[in-house]
Amino acid sequence: LYALRPVAGISVNTVAPIAPLDVWLTADPHAERRPAWGGVFEPPQPVYHPYRIKRSRKHGQLTRAALGLDETAVVWITAGFRLKQEITGVWASRMLQLMACHPQVVWLLVGGAGELPQALQQAVPGRVRALATRDDLPGVFRCCDIYVNPPRMGGGFSVAEAMAEALPVTAFANSDGGDKLGQLALPDLDAYLARLAALSDDPELRRRMGQALRQRFDQRLDIEASGPALLAACRQAADLARPRLTKSS
Repeated sequence: LYALRPVAGISVNTVAPIAPLDVWLTADPHAERRPAWGGVFEPPQPVYHPYRIKRSRKHGQLTRAALGLDETAVVWITAGFRLKQEITGVWASRMLQLMACHPQVVWLLVGGAGELPQALQQAVPGRVRALATRDDLPGVFRCCDIYVNPPRMGGGFSVAEAMAEALPVTAFANSDGGDKLGQLALPDLDAYLARLAALSDDPELRRRMGQALRQRFDQRLDIEASGPALLAACRQAADLARPRLTKSS
């Protein structure tokens, strides 16, 4: 195909695909053109193309009551398959301290077998709740107030899903989740906890940040909005391929 046509590729991970390409669509705005895979292929031109997530259009009847959540609670939510391994150490203990100062907060964990991480076992009963993996996560998000992303590798997909539902998000910079937030990602633990405390206390701040993140999702992450950027990438691939294809013809 590469010998006959311009080729644009997208990878399932964060490095260029193992294939001869003119361009590859990357979610990393700082990706550089460099040899990869032992120089087997010419390095493709990276093109910033962060669109990865399709917003759920299903609006079921899921309610707080169905999840066992009080209507007056401020609900934090964290989702993932490895929460028992990710919610640990200083971060977990500082989160419990913050909860102690905010009695209106309930923390909902969704994913895996629905077991509380060891680091949260000492929480006041009922303040931290765990649900097993489920297929209606966007509906659960709509019943919550703040998405809380742990300090972890990965997690960006759930952050993007939360943004799509106009939830404010706390996430650390230089992480997959933080990359989705841009300048709203937080540099360190103290800044993280201060932002989370402010969001927990101020519904108007939650609304404004949620709307800003929803707009960011619509502009940068929603795959249904990716058409113009995809066409531009294909045109760039055609321009790069033209000398090669002209020479071969």
